[in-house]
This record gives sequence, C-alpha cells and structure tokens, in this order.
Amino acid sequence: MNYSPATNPRFNRGEQYSNPHLRSDTSECSDWLKEQFRRQSSKDISTVAGIGQRAAEGVKQGKNGLTMAHLVNICRADPDFRAAFFEFCGGKLEGDPEMVAALSRAINLVVNRNP
Repeated sequence: MNYSPATNPRFNRGEQYSNPHLRSDTSECSDWLKEQFRRQSSKDISTVAGIGQRAAEGVKQGKNGLTMAHLVNICRADPDFRAAFFEFCGGKLEGDPEMVAALSRAINLVVNRNP
C-alpha cells in the first residue's frame, strides 16, 4: 500500500514538532548566519561557500539562506564556522568553539602533511 505525505501519519515536514525547543524557523537561521558573517566580506563568503557575491551579500544581510551544499562547503573550509554551526544545531562541544576549531586545524595540518 502506498502512502502519500497527506495520508502518512509518520510523515513530518519538520515544521510540526511537539517540543517547541526543537523547532527552528527561517528567521532564526537567517539571523544566526547574519551574525556569523557580519565580520567577513561578501567576497570571502562567496569564495568559501561557492556562491556569487550578490548572493553572499544577501546571506550577510539576512535576506538569503544557503543550500545544504553551500553550508557544507563553508563547514569544510572554516573550522570556526563548523564548530559554531555544530553548537547552533544542538551539538555539545567538549570545550569552547575556538579551542575545538584550533584542534581541528591542527589535526588537518598533520593529516594533510606530505611525508
């Protein structure tokens, strides 16, 4: 028997959580991204995310969001952003975000070193 999203009681679009603390909305995410990028130039955001400068300016102003692919690009390129994003998503860091980012950079240097 096929279930459509309308008839499947287990289907959840992510909007109807019974626990309000688990709920996230677009404005919360846009505000968080805006705060993360306020000290960076649109050109730098554009380069790291793989988006155009105009789109990066929109993200920086809180008008645009990011696709999953662009978010992954930033997380892979920027350990500070990755640690902050992990914490924003509910992850628990074993230390402050700056320490976690520094450890990530150190590990990446060791792993990427050519013998």
